[in-house]
Amino acid sequence: MSSESDRPVSIQFVPIEFQSDVYRQSIALRHAVLRQPLGLAYSESQLAAEHDQLHFGMLSGNQLLACVSVMLFSPSEAKIRQMAVDAALQGRGIGSDLLGRVELELKSRGVQCIELHAREVAVGFYERLGYMVTGEPFTEVTLPHIKMTKTMVTC
Repeated sequence: MSSESDRPVSIQFVPIEFQSDVYRQSIALRHAVLRQPLGLAYSESQLAAEHDQLHFGMLSGNQLLACVSVMLFSPSEAKIRQMAVDAALQGRGIGSDLLGRVELELKSRGVQCIELHAREVAVGFYERLGYMVTGEPFTEVTLPHIKMTKTMVTC
Protein backbone atom coordinates (compact mmCIF):
# COMPACT_ATOMS: atom_id res chain seq x y z
CA MET A 1 0.00 0.00 0.00
CA SER A 2 1.26 3.48 -0.81
CA SER A 3 1.87 6.03 1.86
CA GLU A 4 0.43 9.49 2.03
CA SER A 5 3.90 10.82 1.22
CA ASP A 6 3.37 9.39 -2.29
CA ARG A 7 0.53 11.86 -2.85
CA PRO A 8 1.03 14.56 -5.45
CA VAL A 9 2.12 17.87 -3.94
CA SER A 10 -0.37 20.75 -3.77
CA ILE A 11 -3.76 19.13 -4.20
CA GLN A 12 -6.71 21.50 -4.42
CA PHE A 13 -10.41 20.74 -3.84
CA VAL A 14 -12.50 22.46 -6.51
CA PRO A 15 -16.10 22.70 -7.66
CA ILE A 16 -16.34 21.59 -11.29
CA GLU A 17 -18.55 23.56 -13.65
CA PHE A 18 -20.68 21.47 -16.01
CA GLN A 19 -19.21 21.40 -19.54
CA SER A 20 -15.93 23.04 -18.44
CA ASP A 21 -12.50 21.66 -19.37
CA VAL A 22 -12.21 20.10 -15.91
CA TYR A 23 -15.68 18.56 -16.33
CA ARG A 24 -14.47 16.97 -19.58
CA GLN A 25 -11.46 15.63 -17.65
CA SER A 26 -13.89 14.18 -15.09
CA ILE A 27 -15.78 12.33 -17.82
CA ALA A 28 -12.48 10.87 -19.09
CA LEU A 29 -11.40 9.89 -15.56
CA ARG A 30 -14.76 8.32 -14.72
CA HIS A 31 -14.76 6.46 -18.02
CA ALA A 32 -11.24 5.08 -17.40
CA VAL A 33 -11.93 4.04 -13.80
CA LEU A 34 -15.64 3.15 -13.74
CA ARG A 35 -16.88 2.31 -17.23
CA GLN A 36 -14.07 1.16 -19.53
CA PRO A 37 -13.13 -1.85 -17.33
CA LEU A 38 -16.75 -3.03 -17.74
CA GLY A 39 -16.82 -2.44 -21.49
CA LEU A 40 -19.34 0.38 -20.99
CA ALA A 41 -19.46 4.01 -22.11
CA TYR A 42 -21.53 7.04 -21.16
CA SER A 43 -24.39 7.98 -23.45
CA GLU A 44 -25.09 11.55 -24.43
CA SER A 45 -28.34 11.45 -22.46
CA GLN A 46 -26.56 10.22 -19.31
CA LEU A 47 -24.09 13.08 -19.50
CA ALA A 48 -26.78 15.65 -20.35
CA ALA A 49 -28.66 14.57 -17.20
CA GLU A 50 -25.68 15.73 -15.12
CA HIS A 51 -26.46 19.37 -15.91
CA ASP A 52 -28.35 19.86 -12.64
CA GLN A 53 -25.84 17.99 -10.49
CA LEU A 54 -22.96 19.30 -8.42
CA HIS A 55 -19.48 18.19 -9.46
CA PHE A 56 -16.29 18.32 -7.40
CA GLY A 57 -12.72 17.27 -7.88
CA MET A 58 -9.19 17.19 -6.58
CA LEU A 59 -6.67 18.93 -8.82
CA SER A 60 -2.89 18.96 -8.86
CA GLY A 61 -1.97 21.80 -11.18
CA ASN A 62 -4.18 21.21 -14.22
CA GLN A 63 -4.45 17.46 -13.66
CA LEU A 64 -7.68 16.03 -12.24
CA LEU A 65 -6.82 13.32 -9.72
CA ALA A 66 -10.29 12.45 -8.42
CA CYS A 67 -13.88 13.49 -8.98
CA VAL A 68 -17.42 12.93 -7.76
CA SER A 69 -20.92 14.09 -8.68
CA VAL A 70 -23.80 14.86 -6.33
CA MET A 71 -27.54 14.80 -6.97
CA LEU A 72 -29.60 16.97 -4.64
CA PHE A 73 -32.92 15.23 -3.97
CA SER A 74 -34.15 17.97 -1.63
CA PRO A 75 -32.57 20.74 0.46
CA SER A 76 -31.68 18.10 3.07
CA GLU A 77 -30.97 14.96 1.02
CA ALA A 78 -28.27 14.18 -1.53
CA LYS A 79 -26.81 11.25 -3.42
CA ILE A 80 -23.10 10.79 -4.06
CA ARG A 81 -22.44 9.24 -7.46
CA GLN A 82 -19.68 8.56 -9.95
CA MET A 83 -16.78 8.73 -7.46
CA ALA A 84 -13.49 8.06 -9.23
CA VAL A 85 -9.82 8.34 -8.28
CA ASP A 86 -7.06 7.96 -10.85
CA ALA A 87 -6.09 4.26 -10.70
CA ALA A 88 -2.40 5.12 -10.19
CA LEU A 89 -3.27 7.23 -7.12
CA GLN A 90 -5.78 4.99 -5.33
CA GLY A 91 -4.99 4.13 -1.72
CA ARG A 92 -3.28 7.44 -0.98
CA GLY A 93 -6.12 9.21 0.81
CA ILE A 94 -7.20 11.38 -2.10
CA GLY A 95 -10.67 9.80 -2.32
CA SER A 96 -11.22 10.07 1.43
CA ASP A 97 -10.13 13.70 1.34
CA LEU A 98 -12.42 14.45 -1.60
CA LEU A 99 -15.43 12.83 0.04
CA GLY A 100 -14.77 14.59 3.36
CA ARG A 101 -14.63 17.97 1.63
CA VAL A 102 -17.79 17.22 -0.35
CA GLU A 103 -19.57 16.30 2.88
CA LEU A 104 -18.54 19.63 4.44
CA GLU A 105 -19.79 21.47 1.35
CA LEU A 106 -23.11 19.62 1.44
CA LYS A 107 -23.50 20.17 5.19
CA SER A 108 -22.92 23.92 4.65
CA ARG A 109 -25.80 23.82 2.15
CA GLY A 110 -28.11 22.19 4.70
CA VAL A 111 -27.84 18.58 3.54
CA GLN A 112 -28.49 16.24 6.44
CA CYS A 113 -28.56 12.80 4.80
CA ILE A 114 -26.35 11.42 2.05
CA GLU A 115 -26.90 8.19 0.17
CA LEU A 116 -24.84 6.34 -2.39
CA HIS A 117 -24.74 3.06 -4.29
CA ALA A 118 -21.38 1.47 -3.49
CA ARG A 119 -19.83 -1.23 -5.59
CA GLU A 120 -19.40 -4.23 -3.29
CA VAL A 121 -15.62 -3.89 -3.50
CA ALA A 122 -15.85 -0.30 -2.17
CA VAL A 123 -18.17 -0.94 0.80
CA GLY A 124 -15.26 -1.06 3.29
CA PHE A 125 -13.95 2.29 2.03
CA TYR A 126 -17.30 3.97 2.64
CA GLU A 127 -17.82 2.22 6.00
CA ARG A 128 -14.48 3.64 7.21
CA LEU A 129 -15.88 7.09 6.37
CA GLY A 130 -19.05 6.58 8.41
CA TYR A 131 -21.48 5.26 5.79
CA MET A 132 -23.80 2.42 6.78
CA VAL A 133 -25.26 -0.33 4.63
CA THR A 134 -29.00 0.32 4.37
CA GLY A 135 -30.10 -2.07 1.67
CA GLU A 136 -29.67 -5.46 0.09
CA PRO A 137 -27.19 -6.08 -2.76
CA PHE A 138 -28.46 -5.25 -6.25
CA THR A 139 -26.94 -5.07 -9.71
CA GLU A 140 -26.10 -1.72 -11.30
CA VAL A 141 -23.89 -1.25 -14.37
CA THR A 142 -23.36 -5.04 -14.39
CA LEU A 143 -21.81 -5.14 -10.88
CA PRO A 144 -23.11 -5.88 -7.37
CA HIS A 145 -23.84 -2.67 -5.45
CA ILE A 146 -25.17 -1.88 -2.00
CA LYS A 147 -27.12 1.20 -0.89
CA MET A 148 -25.35 3.07 1.89
CA THR A 149 -26.25 6.22 3.82
CA LYS A 150 -24.63 8.69 6.16
CA THR A 151 -26.44 11.06 8.46
CA MET A 152 -24.79 14.44 8.82
CA VAL A 153 -27.27 15.44 11.53
CA THR A 154 -30.47 13.79 12.70
CA CYS A 155 -32.73 13.17 9.69
